[in-house]
Amino acid sequence: MYLLIGFIILLCISYILYRHFFPTPNIDPNDKYVRISGCDTGFGNGLAIELDKQGFNVFAGVYTPESVISLKEKLSSKATVFRLDITKKEDIDAAFELVNNKTKVLHALVNNAGIDLHVSVIEPGAMRTPIIETSRGSFADFWNQLSSDAKERWGENFIKTEFNIIQESPFFKFAEDPIIVVRSLQHAVMNAFPHIR
Repeated sequence: MYLLIGFIILLCISYILYRHFFPTPNIDPNDKYVRISGCDTGFGNGLAIELDKQGFNVFAGVYTPESVISLKEKLSSKATVFRLDITKKEDIDAAFELVNNKTKVLHALVNNAGIDLHVSVIEPGAMRTPIIETSRGSFADFWNQLSSDAKERWGENFIKTEFNIIQESPFFKFAEDPIIVVRSLQHAVMNAFPHIR
C-alpha cells in the first residue's frame, strides 16, 4: 500500500517537474489578431502592451479619450486603440466593424471590462443542446442553416469534415442533458456565495 502511495507521489512530482522544464510551446503571433476590452489600466492595459511586444495585432478598447492617447504612445503601429463603452450598442457595433474590416478571424477575444466582479467559471462538455441536435441531421440541412459569412470564412470542405467528426464522436453521441449547465448558471446567479468552478 505504501509503495503504491509513494509511486503516485513520485509520479505527480515527475509530472510537475516535466511541465516546469518542458512547457508547451507558444504559437507564432504573426498575423494573429486579439481584441481586448478594458485597456485603460490594469490587466487589459498590461495584456495589450505585452501581446503587442510579442507581435500580435492588438485591438485595444478603452473607455476614456485620454486612455486612447496614452495607450497609443505605448503600442506599436500594428495595434489599434479605440473607444469602447461596453454598455453602448453603437460602440460594440463599431468595434465589430473595426475588427471585421481588418480581419475575418480573431485569435482571441478578451472581455476584461469590469471592476470588482465575482466570476464563476462554467465549462460544460458536450450537452444535448439545439446545436448538437442540429448536427444529428443531414449535412445539407446543416449547411443551408449557416450564414453566408460562415460558409465563406470556413468553406464547405472544412465544415463537412468537422460535421462528420461530430457525427461520429462518442462525446456527442452520449451528450448529457443541458439542465446540468442551467443549474450551474442558476447557482452562479442566485447564490450568495457561488462556487468559482
